[in-house]
Parts: sequence; C-alpha cells; structure tokens
Amino acid sequence: MAENIPKQLLKKDGAEQYSDIHPINYIQNITDAENGLSLEQYLEYPNVIRLGNAVSRVGARGQVPKKMRRARLILMYYAGAEICEQFIGNASDASSNWTNSSYWRDINIDTLVPDEEDLTTIDNKVQFKDKLYNLEEFSGYGVINVRKYISNNKNLIYQDIFKYENTIYIIKYDFDLDGNTITLPNNCILYFQGGSIKNGYIKLNKAKILGWEIRKDFLIANNDNNFAEGQILYLDNTYKYRKENKWITFITQDKAFVTVVNEEVIINSYDDYNKVEGEILYLRDSDINVDVTNEVLIIHKAY
Repeated sequence: MAENIPKQLLKKDGAEQYSDIHPINYIQNITDAENGLSLEQYLEYPNVIRLGNAVSRVGARGQVPKKMRRARLILMYYAGAEICEQFIGNASDASSNWTNSSYWRDINIDTLVPDEEDLTTIDNKVQFKDKLYNLEEFSGYGVINVRKYISNNKNLIYQDIFKYENTIYIIKYDFDLDGNTITLPNNCILYFQGGSIKNGYIKLNKAKILGWEIRKDFLIANNDNNFAEGQILYLDNTYKYRKENKWITFITQDKAFVTVVNEEVIINSYDDYNKVEGEILYLRDSDINVDVTNEVLIIHKAY
C-alpha cells in the first residue's frame, strides 16, 4: 500500500537550489478527504451542536467527530432530561479527555434563550435581530443588518434587501451590486461599519450616510448624488455638507466641526487646534462662536 506522504510543489532556482511554491486557492475548493466537507463549511461550524437523543452524557460527547472537538464547544441533547453543557478544557484536553466529565460544565438553558428583541435564533445560530419600523410600538428607526450572500465568488447585495422605509441599513461587509441598480426607500440611513458597496448604481433618494469617516472607499458604486440635506462627507480633500442640492465647503483653516449627539457637546479649551487629513477637526480655542445647523455643530474662530 502506498504511503500517504504529503507532497510539495517546488520551483528550481538554480542548479541545486529549490524553493517551495504555494499556489493561491479558494477556500471553496479545499475539501476534507474523509467526509468531503469544504474548508468554508468547517469555518461555518457553530459553537453549539444539537445532538438529539443520547443514552448517556459520555455517549453524547462521543458522537461529536474528532475534528469538531474543541475548547468552549457547547452540546445540547436529551439523555433522560434536557442537557446543555460546555467543554472547558483546552485543545490538548479535547483530544485526550473529551468524554471525561471533569472537563465539562452544565449550562442553564434558560440563559441561552434570545430575548427576541435584540437577539434571535436562525438555523440554530444566535444573531442580532433585525428591527422593523413600527410607529405604534415606539420602535424608532428600523434596523437591518445586511448579511453576506456569496455567489460566484462575489458578496452580492440586491434590491430586495432595501424594502423598508424609515430604516437604518448596517453595512459591515464589502458588497458587490454586480452591475445592477438599487433604489433606497424613503427616509433611510446607510450606516457603513467598515463595509462598502461597489460595482453598480445607487439611487439615494435623500438617504443619509453614516460611518463615512471609517474608510474613504465606502461607496465605490456610482450614485445619483441625491444625498440628504445636511449630509457631511470628506470630498476633494476637505469637508463638505449638503445644502439645497449643492455641496458647500465649510472647513477652512479657521473652522472646525463635530457632530452633535443627543444635543450635548463638550468643548475643551486649548491654545490651538491641529488638522489631520481625513479626520474630523476639533477646534481648541476658548474664544468661539457656535452655530447648530442640521444636527451639525459648526465652530467658528472668534476674530
């Protein structure tokens, strides 16, 4: 029988010299020879496994495949009663003491139940719950966490996601419109939390954009420039705000601004202020005049 010896691609650099070659591959193409599972599927393994019925605790633990045994894994099963327990050993213990009760602790199942207000359960996974706008329930803005949707090596975003008015859409990932056009509903907010949207066209419909200061390439997709009144963006190496469908530059060497939060602002007194490219500017001067317009605090140096 041939031995299962690992093989390595080599590149010849000289008469007697070789170097390793590590080809780039997609995680979807990497599979387990024993069970055919892809690396992508392994990475998506939940930290909670439901096992169904079991004769005993030891028997239930033994049902977990060795490759899935790891620290902090939670098992839920029925063995004469509903049991929820967590492995508290380390990676080495998972190999040698997996069924040993000394390495497990019981968990009160009631503490794992989502409140169905901020958290929910989908496909046996706990995740943040979307909130729909409902005036009668005092909901405030609705909140939609835009989830990843991978197809043909693209993380797609599409019109069906944007179907609720008065809603904040949270963008945490890099999305691709795949050349399509989407129209945002009325009175919506795109809140970029490190993500971006590219490769398509967005009809903004007076939407507000938040989180733009995190990265400059947040909105790579083309748009109709129909931003909300009072929108602030960092454009052409300066800060601008939207007024009467025009971009107005209001950051100069003598001005700075901060965003008003809950109508409360604390201003410290310093000798001067510093400008950092791409950052919000803060005035450091005790002699100031303050104007508040469209939820933006504009601070002018006194002359």
